[in-house]
Amino acid sequence: METQNNKKSIIAEMTISEKGNKVWRVKVLGSRSKKEVGYCKTPLSAIRFAYILKKQTGATIDSDCMDFLVFLNTRDKNKAEDKAAESGEQTEVANA
Repeated sequence: METQNNKKSIIAEMTISEKGNKVWRVKVLGSRSKKEVGYCKTPLSAIRFAYILKKQTGATIDSDCMDFLVFLNTRDKNKAEDKAAESGEQTEVANA
């Protein structure tokens, strides 16, 4: 027998804050409880919060949202690595 929690889904939406920063709102669809909504600054923190909500509520995480968050996290990680590599090359050129 299915419980009502199994029918709930956890989603993440990107919004823009008043300061112009990207913010991820992670929430359980159909819930009005403020405890089941969180605002995260990065895709990785949104993923982590989604798993916390899953454990607390028993709801399922929407696979499309999770795939997109993982994609964004990987992209951001690659950008940071590329930026670090470029700054390392510039430092070597400056020291030469």
